[in-house]
Amino acid sequence: LRLQNASSDERDAIEKQKLEAEIVLLREQLDRRDLDLAYRDEREDQLRAELDELKETMGASPDDSTNSMFTMLKEMEVVYVAYHPGVGHVSMTSSDIVRYADNPMSYVAEKAFVTEEKYLAWLEHFEHPTCQHHDADGMCGKTIGKISTPGEFDIGSSDRCDLHRKSL
Repeated sequence: LRLQNASSDERDAIEKQKLEAEIVLLREQLDRRDLDLAYRDEREDQLRAELDELKETMGASPDDSTNSMFTMLKEMEVVYVAYHPGVGHVSMTSSDIVRYADNPMSYVAEKAFVTEEKYLAWLEHFEHPTCQHHDADGMCGKTIGKISTPGEFDIGSSDRCDLHRKSL
């Protein structure tokens, strides 16, 4: 009712305020996601450093005392945990941690029951849900709905806006 009685300039001002408020909310969401990613990256770096230290300790001297630490952790059934979008917290045993360290994305893709290529494409979509259609004019880039799990994501379809999905 207020908009109906408002002048054109007032309507424009109200619409501008709405858009500015929405932009602020979206920026806050983006900032939170960036912070989450930074924490995840930091934790992953810590895990890699710990793993490198363990590898170095195990590889530096093959005596019993060196291997005993890893053996002790294995016997204690220590479980390692890493967080990845799309699969959540991934628990790993001592035998899994070496495979994870060699190629984390491949390991996580396997846990998500998709290929590494599909997981990486989904992760890019999840972090930046925009149309990936390319033509002579460049990339579309229109914001699209986010697919929340890697298994539901289809490369070339789920990462397209309605217009470019129909043109496939």
